[in-house]
Amino acid sequence: MRLNFKQFTLRKIVLFLIFFLLVFLLYSVRGILLPFILAIIIAYVLNPFVEKLEQYKIRRIFGIIIVYIAVFGILLVAGYYGFPVIIKQITSLGETIPTYTSQIQQILNSFYRNYKNFSIPVSLRESIDRNLLVIQKTIISHLSSVVSILFGIFSRIFSIIVAPILAFYLLKDKEEICQIIVKTIPLSNRSELLQLWEEIDTVLTKFIRGHLTVAFIVGAGTAVGLSIIGMDYPLLLGIITGLTNIIPYFGPIIGGIPAVLLALLKSQTLAFYVIIVIVVVQQLESNFISPRVLGSSVGLHPLLVIFVLLAGGEIWGIVGMLVAVPLTAVLKILIVYIFAKVTSN
Repeated sequence: MRLNFKQFTLRKIVLFLIFFLLVFLLYSVRGILLPFILAIIIAYVLNPFVEKLEQYKIRRIFGIIIVYIAVFGILLVAGYYGFPVIIKQITSLGETIPTYTSQIQQILNSFYRNYKNFSIPVSLRESIDRNLLVIQKTIISHLSSVVSILFGIFSRIFSIIVAPILAFYLLKDKEEICQIIVKTIPLSNRSELLQLWEEIDTVLTKFIRGHLTVAFIVGAGTAVGLSIIGMDYPLLLGIITGLTNIIPYFGPIIGGIPAVLLALLKSQTLAFYVIIVIVVVQQLESNFISPRVLGSSVGLHPLLVIFVLLAGGEIWGIVGMLVAVPLTAVLKILIVYIFAKVTSN
């Protein structure tokens, strides 16, 4: 290893200690970070529109106000027509959960009775019995938790309300915040660290803005398609499909499972139509929408993407799968930079 530890001055050691102390502090208060994370995402999404207005000689503060008025106007109209529908569909789903649970139990019991007629070795039968019980409990528990999860999202109303306010200040004071951060960087490393941040910013921008745009299109397309074929809860299922679509590879499968399962409880024909809708929307997304909206990938090999998705899912569940890819892309940039610094000294 060529790194000479004498090169680490007292100032650098102090900066490293401050950095790790900051990371520890953020981890300690991670429970209150949601509105700040949402604010950063909102700021990333809205900043291009604010900067576009600045090009027309509109002061930044007025540009932010104009963008906020436009966004809130769109949300107000969408909420006026969409929010009551979402609440109605969630309530309806909650009321029919016991019925769906009973139907699933009947299907599994029927399968279990038919399976008992087959001649299977005792050891294999016992193993299958144990797994069937596990599958039954898993399906019923997940189905029962769907509504509580959806209502849990609405329970985060404080974070949803505070996030746009925080985003407003992030947008308004962007230059001041950037200047403060830049001043903390030593002059000797400032140019290369700013270049490093530009790479990270490009990756985050591409992922946040691009994937949110694609998710909205996929969610809207799925909702329209499900509505056309007469599927129940089309708007709710469209939102679920759109959100999970942010997860590469596994997202379309995760988002499509609830719609297919609910359709199967009505008829196999309806389930077939649901699968067709999901496949058509996903093919349009992968072949036409994503290449134009996202452009090139975040620079990660597909095998690595699958690994970090599985790891993220194991550690943090769905949230872990959502953040796994952009976090890994940022870590890749940092590791490449650190490795270059180590090997060049």
